[in-house]
Amino acid sequence: MTSQINIPFKDLSLVDSHLIQAKLEFLRDQSPSDASIQAEFSKDKNFFKGFIKIKSLSGSFSAEARSSTVQDLTSQLGASLEAQLNNWRSDRFAELTNIHSLQHYFKKVKTALVVDDDADMVRFISTQLKKLKGRVETSGDSYDALEHLRSKSYDLVIMDWS
Repeated sequence: MTSQINIPFKDLSLVDSHLIQAKLEFLRDQSPSDASIQAEFSKDKNFFKGFIKIKSLSGSFSAEARSSTVQDLTSQLGASLEAQLNNWRSDRFAELTNIHSLQHYFKKVKTALVVDDDADMVRFISTQLKKLKGRVETSGDSYDALEHLRSKSYDLVIMDWS
C-alpha cells in the first residue's frame, strides 16, 4: 500500500494527533493493498473538522465530519469509512461465493496455491477450495509465492492481480 497520509496538525494537541494517526493506521490496514490515504484535519472556532479519502483501483472511499472533540470526530470518520470498506469487502467476497458452481472444473485439482496480500481474501479462497477436498497452500506476497513454486508444483495457482 502506498501511504500518502498528509495531515496538517495545526491547532491539534499531541494526544489528538496520536489519536488521528492511530485511526489512519487502522484504516490503512483495512484498505485495499494499493490504496493511498489523504487526510485533512483542522480546527474552526469550537469545532474540529476532518476529511479522509482512501483511493484505490478497487474504488474510492471518503468521509467528512465535524465535531467538538477530536475523539468524536475520529469515531465518526472511522465508522463511516469502516462501513464503506466492509461493504467493499462483502461485495468482493460475494463474487467468490459461487465457487461450488465451478466444482466440476476443479475435480482434477489436487494442490493449489493462493497468493494475495489481503489475509481475509486468502483465508476465504483457501477455505472454499479446501471444501472441494484439495490441498491448499497460501502466500501473502509474490516473493514468498515464488519460493513455493520453486520447491513444489501446483495444479492451480490463484493470484491477486494488483
